Amino acid sequence: AVGTVNVTTNNTLINATIEFDASGRISTITDEEGNTYTTTATTETDNDAYDDAYNQYEYNQYVYDQKQNEINASIEILQAQDKSLELRLSTLDTQHTAIQTELEAVKKVMSKNIDNSFKTFNA
Repeated sequence: AVGTVNVTTNNTLINATIEFDASGRISTITDEEGNTYTTTATTETDNDAYDDAYNQYEYNQYVYDQKQNEINASIEILQAQDKSLELRLSTLDTQHTAIQTELEAVKKVMSKNIDNSFKTFNA
């Protein structure tokens, strides 16, 4: 692809023709005087930096997984304690109901005894 651009440099207007390569990068620039400037794009990979970053990522993932496992273990402990407390509460509710029933029975017996005593002494 070829295009034209106007560039102002030091208050001077320059007409230039710009050519692009297949990837869309500028490949050549030709000014109005016919001077052609070739540009190239290169990619440099810093493997050491990449390896360091990847190792840091792996370490962070390991730490995250460890924390997640600790949290899950704590949740399991809390759930077991909760279940134990629920069972204890259920037992206490059952005992409370039994005591209330027994108390009502004792009250009835006492009431009958009082009524029978009054009948005996008043008769």
